[in-house]
Order: sequence, then C-alpha cells, then structure tokens
Amino acid sequence: MASDRSSGTRFRQLEDAWQAAADRLLPVVQPGAPWRSSGAVPLDLPYQGWKLHVSATVMTAVDVLQAVGPVLHRRGVLFKGPATLLQLKQLNCGLFHGFSQVGKFLTVYPPTEELACTLALELDTATRGAAAPAVPFERAVSSGSSVFTRYGAFRDDSEGRTGHLRTPDGDLVEDRRDHDPPWAALPEGLIRATPSEDTSPGPLSTTFRAFSALGQRGKGGVYQAVDLSASPARPCVVKEGRALGEVDWDGSDGRSRIRHEGDVLTDLSSRGVDVPELYARFEQGGHAYLVLEWVDGRPLSDVVSPAAELLPLDTALDLGRQCAALVRRIHECGWIWRDLKTANLVLTPGNVLRPLDFEGAARPGVRASPWGTAGYLPKGWTQSSEVSASQDLYALGVVLSQLLTNAAPVADEAPPPVRSRRADVPERVAAVVDELTRPAAAPARTPDRSAKIVQRELAAALRRS
Repeated sequence: MASDRSSGTRFRQLEDAWQAAADRLLPVVQPGAPWRSSGAVPLDLPYQGWKLHVSATVMTAVDVLQAVGPVLHRRGVLFKGPATLLQLKQLNCGLFHGFSQVGKFLTVYPPTEELACTLALELDTATRGAAAPAVPFERAVSSGSSVFTRYGAFRDDSEGRTGHLRTPDGDLVEDRRDHDPPWAALPEGLIRATPSEDTSPGPLSTTFRAFSALGQRGKGGVYQAVDLSASPARPCVVKEGRALGEVDWDGSDGRSRIRHEGDVLTDLSSRGVDVPELYARFEQGGHAYLVLEWVDGRPLSDVVSPAAELLPLDTALDLGRQCAALVRRIHECGWIWRDLKTANLVLTPGNVLRPLDFEGAARPGVRASPWGTAGYLPKGWTQSSEVSASQDLYALGVVLSQLLTNAAPVADEAPPPVRSRRADVPERVAAVVDELTRPAAAPARTPDRSAKIVQRELAAALRRS
C-alpha cells in the first residue's frame, strides 16, 4: 500500500492551491454550501438541457480548473465546483452524495445545444491526458475523455422544485441520473466518433460471472458471482479496484488498494489466519480484481444491531474471545487491520467469526493515509498518519461493547461503560472493554495491553461463566 510521510503536507498544499484558484475562477461562495460557482444564475438560463461534467481527482483538480476555467469564463457560461478538495474527495467516494455523483468535479450549464457541442470539444481538448474517474451512467464526449454529458435539470422550476424535468407535453418527471430521458435527442456533434475498443473476452465474461452487486462506490464494486473454473461451479465474491477511483492524498486509488489487499490476504493466509481464500487475481479494462471465497454466514453487525436481542453472556464472551484472537494473529503476522468492525466479521453457521476487508491494512510504524470507519476510530485519529496497533485495540473495544450491549458506535464518542447497560458483565471484562475504548492519548492507557491479553481475559471469564 502506498505510504507517504508528507501526505498531510501534500493535502494542505493542494487545498491551499485549490482555494487560490477557486477564488479567481469560482468566486461566488454561499456560506456552508458544498459548492461554489462562477457567477450568479443567469435569468435566461434554460430550465433543463445537456449538462457537461468535467471529472478530476484531488491530485489533478487544481490543474483541471486552471485549464477549463478561463475557457468557460470567455464563453460566459455558468459552472460550479466543490467548495473544498475534501468535498471533492467525498464526492468521488460515492458514499456521501451517491454513486451517480462520482467524478462530477465541475458542472457546466451550456444555455444552448450548439454551445454544448462547442464546449464539449474545447473542454475535451483542454483536459486531454488528465487523470480522472469516469462519471457513472454518463457518456464520455470522446474516448478517454475527462468530459461527460447527460440531459438534466439546470435550475428549480417556478415553484422551487428540484430534481425534475419537464417533458415535451409539459409534465414533470423525475430527473434520473442513471439514464437520459427517451425524448431527449442527443445533439449531433456532442459526442465525437470514438475508436472501437478492445472487445476480446476477459475473465469477467468467461470465468467469473457476477450476478448481484453487494456494494458500489467510487473505488470499485463488490459483486456476488459464480466461479466457473471450478467443478462444480462455486459461489465467490469479486472485488473490483477501479483505476483513479477515490484517489487519496498519497496518490493511491482503488486499483492500488485492491492489489495491496491481494498481497495482504496472501500473506495472512500463508501464516494460518482464516481470511477468505483468494481464488484468483487479474486485471481487465485497466482495473484490478480479486476473486475471493464466498464466506457463508451473517454479518456480525446484524447479530448485534440495536434492534436485535442481546446475546447470552457466554455467547458474547466467546465471540469476543474469537475476535481478540483474530486481532492477535493479524498483529503477530506484522499487520495492523485498520478496519476492524462488526460489518467486517461474518458469523458462520458453526458460530465461527471470519474476517473480511484488508485493503487498508498496513505495517505498524509506517505513515499512511488515515483509514477506518467512524465509530471504530478514537477521536482525532483521522488526523494521524502513523499506523499503530492502538487503532485496532480501540476498535476491538468497540466491537466487544457491541457484543455485550448492542450499543451502536457513535463517531468521535467512546462507548458508554458496559456495566451501565448490562449489569451481568463480569467486572474484569468490563474493565478491559472500558480501558480499550479510552481515548488513545489518555495517560491511563496501559502500555502492555494487547489483543493477546484481551483474549486471555475473555477466555478466563468464559470459563467462569
């Protein structure tokens, strides 16, 4: 996994450069709004039309804005962009604003179809060669372009409604982001002729057949699939790492993270950690893929959700012991998981916990972009770049708290003392959980606390129960 001792510095440099460029080219700012724009909305701006989206990553955004901003200002065309690069990062993630918003760095509102065609050519030329993620569901204006188009709403209607289009008959319909309306004819010249792409079959069409999306975001998808190379065919999971997907401040993207996860899984498996078996790894269409064992069972997050019944104490203690043992083994192999959470643990029909998702794993002591899930991170951890076992130990404490109390984790808040929610928890177990979830910087954190000691305490409590 890529690591960079100056990723924090790089973030600040890029953000400062972005603000300087945006102050010149996107001067209109509304306090608290996630967007800034090139000017006021023209009174004669059409209600709807062919939008252009210019895509960029956090690493290329400043250069792309400086390339296209003057073009759009000369044409007098309204456009908008994110208020900060951090908001662009969230946009390209696909979780905060929806998968359909990935890549929509700059949104351009050409007032006529003729100007849309002219601008598509000019912006495509200005950004040629810039690294950018594809905008889902939209047409690239040429092969390999960073400029995309779709038909959509430009402004609210007369009654202030957003997200609607007006049909040729005058009816209001939803402005769908996954396809253009059937009555919107693509203007001639908006999409330039593209060279035929390589259509030779790859593993995704010949060997591993996906039939259901388990997750979809900027860095790539996770798909339930069938492995046809085995006899009989077996269920599997295909994990996709998209090139330029969710580019981070250290330059890593979905493809590099999936490659890294394959290396981590191979190493952990060779050392006896019960991670999903890696059936295959390959690259197709510029993206990286892992084919993994389908782990049958229920996500632990479902088992301990606030709506579920509390687990019997001995069951909670046994699952906690298993979780601590997994963390111990991962640490003994020289890795920090960095994404321990109940959603990444599967409870099999035999009541065995299996771990998932290791693309954020890193070696202790190195510096890497922060990684993890809100609620399972100590407060302030997202500002830290040094990889430490204390992150996994805090997350282990949160998971133990969930097993014992079903309390949902809250971002930037430590779980409440477990005995305040469940009186039958043994005092020594409660002390371990409460200690693990103290803030990482708290002086009272015991320096010799480890997953091995936690496992031992839980095993002893289980014997006494």
